[in-house]
Amino acid sequence: MGLILQPNLAFRYMNNCNIKDFSDYINTGVLLMNLDLMRKDQLIEKFLFDMVHEDNPWLDQDVINRICHGRIHLLDWTFNHIVGFTDEEYRWQCGESGRTGQGEIYHWAGLNKPWYNYAFRQAEIWWERAKEALEPWVYQELYDVADRCMRQAFFSRIAEQCRGRDEIVIAGFSDHGIRVMRYLRQCGVTGKIIFCDNDKLKEKMHLMGCLVLSVEKAADTYRDAVWINAIQNERDKINKQLGNLGIPLSQIVEYHAVNSEYYLGLSRKYMRKGMEERVYLQG
Repeated sequence: MGLILQPNLAFRYMNNCNIKDFSDYINTGVLLMNLDLMRKDQLIEKFLFDMVHEDNPWLDQDVINRICHGRIHLLDWTFNHIVGFTDEEYRWQCGESGRTGQGEIYHWAGLNKPWYNYAFRQAEIWWERAKEALEPWVYQELYDVADRCMRQAFFSRIAEQCRGRDEIVIAGFSDHGIRVMRYLRQCGVTGKIIFCDNDKLKEKMHLMGCLVLSVEKAADTYRDAVWINAIQNERDKINKQLGNLGIPLSQIVEYHAVNSEYYLGLSRKYMRKGMEERVYLQG
């Protein structure tokens, strides 16, 4: 489905990876394999040879589709229902499902994992099973992480924590950090905003009256401020650095940069809110 809905990417992929067509193309997240026949036809050796000599941006999926083309039997799509796509999208492409009731396999492929955010489509199914399978304290720890990520993915929740506060420190003087500052002002947050960054070259720069300090200087001067971690790739590393400087995790709000595709992966309950918020912030 991911390729079908992105035809330009699909055609480039077919050409670069020597994929014949998509008539029996599969996602390899869920497989039922005939191991006896694979051994008889020495497919392992063919897989390994292909892996070395071909371009494989999607790793085993590329190899299996290339080597097994024409010998793949498709199961009903509900056996590997990638939840980033709706039932309607699957029906348009694959037809009606022949299955009803129990037995379907849901696959959270990509970045939208329900254990990171319970607002994603079909996440409630995963959480129901998790509650049955996990010790209560493990379940609660996971849920607390997902709840934190969900709340911080909606910028209105971040703005709410900053509203009425005198001082706000944004960790990361970057495009993301500047976007946070602009969003805060657009949401009516009037407190003093300070940037901090580990890049020495950025220290003492300023933007719209907001000064850039070192992380150490900001932690020493604004210990009681609301802290917003706008770093995307090393978010946990910055949280740990701030913790070592005396800023507790409970005082840090994380900004997760998301795009429209993120909101399309949410359940309907949250999708409308997310898209409305995005239009407001960017309008």
